[in-house]
Amino acid sequence: MKKITLVLLSISSVLSFGQKNYMDDYRTWSLGVDIGHSYFFGDLRSLHPDRSRFSNGIGSYARGQFLLGGAVHLTKYMNPFFGIYGTITAARTTGTFPSTTGFHSGFHFIGTVIVPEIGANINFINAFRIGEVRPTKHALMGSVGLANTIYDYDLFYNNTTNSPAVYTQGFNWSSAIAVPVALRYKYRINLSWDFDAAVKGFFFNSDVIDGLNYGSTNDQMIFTTIGTTYNFGRKAGKKESIVYRSPMSDIYAFAASVRQDMDKLTKDDDGDGVSNFFDKEPNTPKGAVVDGAGRALDIDGDGIPDHMDEDPFTPKGVKVDSKGRELDSDGDGVPDSRDLEPNTPKGSLVDVRGRAIKGVGGGINDAFIPQVYFAVNSATITAANAERLAVVARLMNGNPDMKLKVVGHTDKTGGEEYNRRLGQRRADAAVDYLVRNFGIDRSRFTTESAGKSQPLSPRLLNINRRVEFLIAQ
Repeated sequence: MKKITLVLLSISSVLSFGQKNYMDDYRTWSLGVDIGHSYFFGDLRSLHPDRSRFSNGIGSYARGQFLLGGAVHLTKYMNPFFGIYGTITAARTTGTFPSTTGFHSGFHFIGTVIVPEIGANINFINAFRIGEVRPTKHALMGSVGLANTIYDYDLFYNNTTNSPAVYTQGFNWSSAIAVPVALRYKYRINLSWDFDAAVKGFFFNSDVIDGLNYGSTNDQMIFTTIGTTYNFGRKAGKKESIVYRSPMSDIYAFAASVRQDMDKLTKDDDGDGVSNFFDKEPNTPKGAVVDGAGRALDIDGDGIPDHMDEDPFTPKGVKVDSKGRELDSDGDGVPDSRDLEPNTPKGSLVDVRGRAIKGVGGGINDAFIPQVYFAVNSATITAANAERLAVVARLMNGNPDMKLKVVGHTDKTGGEEYNRRLGQRRADAAVDYLVRNFGIDRSRFTTESAGKSQPLSPRLLNINRRVEFLIAQ
């Protein structure tokens, strides 16, 4: 009962949503041609009395002849389960009396039937494909119809020679009603073409299709065929025939797709805070700061993501190395973008524009001393700052009497006391680095904190998180 209910629900879903949103995606028309052999079962039968061979309808000694027939059929599928069709079948028929004794044992016939019919198809495979299944290349169709049969026959009497006497012969076309019932197997060759194999039974309301009215049973015929079908549809595009699709299977596939999308909405594989569904860079390293689309931030726009950028505060448009540090070709501490003398000798004392200072005296007050920058709430010396501090160390080693005042600054975030302590930590960290790594005497430094009282920029908070070096007078 549960399975039947699911089938009915799937049919309902097709009828409710299908014609516009589902059926238009598939081929719903087919035109086919069959060829096959007829087997007649009436007062005279195609099976010979000895049950070993077929009679050709000429005599009991002329056995084994196949009488071919053909059919053309046009089908319109209303949904994956149901279709309506029209068929014209034309076949030759033959048979002898099924007994070797008695007066009727001498009768045999050969005839023609033409059967135009209309009917309905049921797709058995789709009707029971209600689980999560893959698309198939197979279909099993059952059909029942109504036909007006046109038939003609020649009846013979003589079962002892190969030249029987004509009992009834001539143009005597008649008509009868028939109910065709068929089972058809279909295999999808490609999107347009199918291979078909079918067996169809014709149940006539007449007992004289074979020309002999004997007994109380009406005549019947079985027609076995093979053939091909061409599938088409105006909006089908590159889709196959609807008979190979199950809406319930497609519903399961759609549900699986929704589940995947939901997983993407809820999962964050790289842990950057942006779900997989919206993440344009789903493999950013752990700890990388990203934008709303999951792309690693590049605050200074130098092409190096911040998590790889050792100097994330370079001015826009300047040239940087692979680690995001602004190029300084002569190593004087003044980046190439601001260096008016980009080829000063190594160790030269320069001013803020990279120009060599020819003497110390009062000129040393104009010397360029790089500033050191820090991350939020941090007093850690980064690799980029290490190079800046190397310039400071070179300046002090070249001028043994020079002393520096080291001032720590913060951005405007947080309270006064907290930022005062943070600024002091930053100044102390810079001095500790110079003393530890370059052997400069600590007595040559004095430190203090300006906290957040002296911002360089009201907007660029990263520029305000710095340490400045001032030459002590």
